[in-house]
Amino acid sequence: AITHRVGRLAIGDPSVVIAAASPHRADAFAVARYAIERIKQIAPIWKHEHFDGGEVWIEGATADPADEAARQAALERACS
Repeated sequence: AITHRVGRLAIGDPSVVIAAASPHRADAFAVARYAIERIKQIAPIWKHEHFDGGEVWIEGATADPADEAARQAALERACS
């Protein structure tokens, strides 16, 4: 299950919650990691960061859509 918040968030507020269940914790962590990277690929996410002396917009995905091995491994864990 995935919940993604939108709108203005305070520092430290969770913006995404991912719940993954597995008999083995490492598999659940791997699937959750894949899910967050996939969200970064497919959802339009922009961060407007504010700090003393200015502000900046941050944009971009960190997951590699061409990484078939990572995608397949996560799917196998999620669907087994």
